[in-house]
Amino acid sequence: MSRIDVAIPSFNYARYLPACIESVLSQDVDDIRVHVIDNASTDDSVEVARRIAARDSRVSVLARPANLGPHASFNTGVDWASGTYMMILCADDLLAPGSLRRAAEILDRHPGAAFAYGAEVEWNAADAEPPRLPTQEHLGWSHEDGTGYLRRRCLDPMANHSMGMVLVRTDIQKRAGHYRETLRYYDDHEMMLRLANLGGVASTDAVQGIRRIHGCNMSNLYNGSRREDLEHRLEAFRSFLAIDARRRPDAVELRALSDRNFAATALLWAGSALAGGRRRECMDLLSFAASVDPSVFWRPPLGRAFRRGGRIDRLMRQFLPRPAVAPGGAALARDALS
Repeated sequence: MSRIDVAIPSFNYARYLPACIESVLSQDVDDIRVHVIDNASTDDSVEVARRIAARDSRVSVLARPANLGPHASFNTGVDWASGTYMMILCADDLLAPGSLRRAAEILDRHPGAAFAYGAEVEWNAADAEPPRLPTQEHLGWSHEDGTGYLRRRCLDPMANHSMGMVLVRTDIQKRAGHYRETLRYYDDHEMMLRLANLGGVASTDAVQGIRRIHGCNMSNLYNGSRREDLEHRLEAFRSFLAIDARRRPDAVELRALSDRNFAATALLWAGSALAGGRRRECMDLLSFAASVDPSVFWRPPLGRAFRRGGRIDRLMRQFLPRPAVAPGGAALARDALS
């Protein structure tokens, strides 16, 4: 199997670092390297990392004397990697057993794929034991070309795809380049778009990683409004479309798709805010929708609202009677609203 390089950016995560590194070293992969990039931690993260490196030659440590921000650590990992495949794994997360082999094997079989990713489960800091992973042997991989992935993301720009626990073909990552420091949030979302612009995408429903949920997660430190969240996500999409996708023949179509669906999301959220009595939030979201794609007001996203699980569908289910259920659990009415 080809060599896999895993860069682990770390800042004040001494309590999580040993388990994170062990989850990588215990993978069923013969040729693997781990590089811990410490961003001037004030706890004993560096000492913890160096003790592990002293016991295992596959581990190396870079200790920065000053905090240069997360982008510098991500980009150092990109520059350091030289194996066939690479991953940037946050120091508070864990890889699921067998995940690297699964991802590397699918990339081996699909040389046109830029990266491979799978499902994640969350481990709440309040829980002493990690979540039990489901049986996954029967879960295979699907493969789509980069254009299909990009269209799917533009149709659903709020999907939470992130670079955590994603195995990337290293030469593709080098071509995509560094994470952009101009993007304070959702730079990882933009990176996945940039990678898909250079190759296909492999995905699986099998759990590839465990994401720890605790008070210091970067996502938890963000406390912006819904409009601000939409603005940051849109900024990431537009950065990709303006820089990396500008020469694509479908660049204008992708821009229109993403703008339409960002505006549609804002419109639906505005309706929810109005129903909840949050008039100011409603007006902010309507203003955002108008600035991105005004056509959403005379072509509203009714399909999204009425589809199964959509906002109006959920409201109707609260007030209409549930379908009768026969003994043994068989539904007599398939679905009153379908």
